Amino acid sequence: MGDPPLTTFLRSNYVMWVIKTTTKRVYKDFDDIKLETMAAEALESARCMEDERLTEYLNERKGLTEVIRRLPYDRFSWITYTIDELVPTLWVTDLPHSVTHGSMRDVLNFARDGLNQKTAPIFFERVSRLRKLQTIYSLPILVVAPSRSQRSNRRYHSPKAERPQAPPFCKVDYLVEGKAYIEDGHHRGIARLLESTQDHLLAIRFDAAS
Repeated sequence: MGDPPLTTFLRSNYVMWVIKTTTKRVYKDFDDIKLETMAAEALESARCMEDERLTEYLNERKGLTEVIRRLPYDRFSWITYTIDELVPTLWVTDLPHSVTHGSMRDVLNFARDGLNQKTAPIFFERVSRLRKLQTIYSLPILVVAPSRSQRSNRRYHSPKAERPQAPPFCKVDYLVEGKAYIEDGHHRGIARLLESTQDHLLAIRFDAAS
């Protein structure tokens, strides 16, 4: 039997915490070999840590952190969704809200059109680079069900992630709901879809409604 889905997510979160902390998110200052080595070493360290310790590296600003720190193993499971059933968060690097208000199919269609690189250069750069970083590329995607906590419950929001509840509010008038929203791993998910003919993603689901 493999590791519990929650344990797998906590290890993934630790790897990304190490990467983000070490690089200060200025990824261009680190070559692919350095990032891959850093991620592989962090994953090995995570495998030697207890889950309680790994929870210390969860983002304090995220609303899910408090409940995940209680280690509710029964609320985490592996599941496969089609990209029409999944939606992104409202803020994904520099993706326009006309895209993030849709489903993950809308995000994928946007990513497939190279002409959009001028609109969202950070998004395209991260997706492209992930395809060269096997350890990070292989980390699991975390989704949260239902999606309304990220979507409908934030219907009036700023286009800017750093001030999500401050006016002026986003003027995109449609907002697609899904069976779940992607909490962590948008860029990894799109990178995988671009290399596949499939239209679905395997993910770890957290049941927020329990």
